Amino acid sequence: MKHNKIKEARTSSNLTQQEMADRLGISRRTLIALEQQETLVNRHLEDIARETGTTIPQLTGYAVLDDDVSSLNDIRSLFSDKEKAIEAMHKSELGIKETEIKGLRERLEDRESRIKDLEDRIRRKDSTIRRLQKQLDACSNESRQTEGQDAEND
Repeated sequence: MKHNKIKEARTSSNLTQQEMADRLGISRRTLIALEQQETLVNRHLEDIARETGTTIPQLTGYAVLDDDVSSLNDIRSLFSDKEKAIEAMHKSELGIKETEIKGLRERLEDRESRIKDLEDRIRRKDSTIRRLQKQLDACSNESRQTEGQDAEND
């Protein structure tokens, strides 16, 4: 709200802050906050307008649109153009994000594939190690048996 219009309306109606607050059924402090624009005033605007003989647009400083159809059509056209521009911008941003997501998914799939390959290599190596360990154990057992037989033969 601009230029303290609520206070202007009250003073032009020759009302004190206390008188206006009493008429509205609010505290003087609440009225002061409204006049100083510290509080959202939407629920009190209609009462203030009625008590001061003004309108809500006069209190808020917002102009009322004329009934001029061409002005309304101009506003609709402007709104439509803005809406289309925003939509195009959002579609563009969405396309960029979708491309980024696709790239991230591909990288993730590649990494998952590499992890699976590494896991398979580890399993194969573990299997080879177990097989070689068995062979080594078998060789060790044979060697012990051969040494035992040689000792008996001597």
